[in-house]
Amino acid sequence: MKSVIHPGAALVTPYMQGRLDALCGLYALINAIRVVHAVDEPLSGQACRSLFKAGLKALIADKRTRAVLYDGMTAGSQRRLLRTLTSYPILQTRRPLRLLVQRPKLSTAGDLDLLVRGALKRGAVLLVCLEGRMAHHTVITGMSNHRVMLCDSSGMQFIYANSVLRSSAQPASLRIRNLAFFSC
Repeated sequence: MKSVIHPGAALVTPYMQGRLDALCGLYALINAIRVVHAVDEPLSGQACRSLFKAGLKALIADKRTRAVLYDGMTAGSQRRLLRTLTSYPILQTRRPLRLLVQRPKLSTAGDLDLLVRGALKRGAVLLVCLEGRMAHHTVITGMSNHRVMLCDSSGMQFIYANSVLRSSAQPASLRIRNLAFFSC
């Protein structure tokens, strides 16, 4: 099958997370915002730094989410943070961002392929939390026959589709715990 990639993915180099923080959820949000706006309304480095600072301030201000700085972020924390970021003035003058949360049943690599290709066709990227050997928030920006393409804060460029979904006889080494479509 032909590879498909979000048009903004080729225009964005992901911001990289620090080695001692647990802020992959915040980085995933900022990288996703950058990808969906890259073609028509790219964000400057200064705008992204302002979003990062606003995100940190929001996490620190909310007693429920302070632990995110060192323990990692839940999907609910990430969605609350997205609402804060989308209300930030830098994003108010741009096309509005939409977040659609779904819990699809992904049984096969074919299910994942259809899901990713469908999202990309609508101009969306996918915010996911991968679980397994690691727990990590990242952004899916494309799909090839065997690879899921990422815009990732830890430097991963792709994961193999069969590492996410395998048969019941052979469990997956990674699992998509949360999934959200993110687009303008």
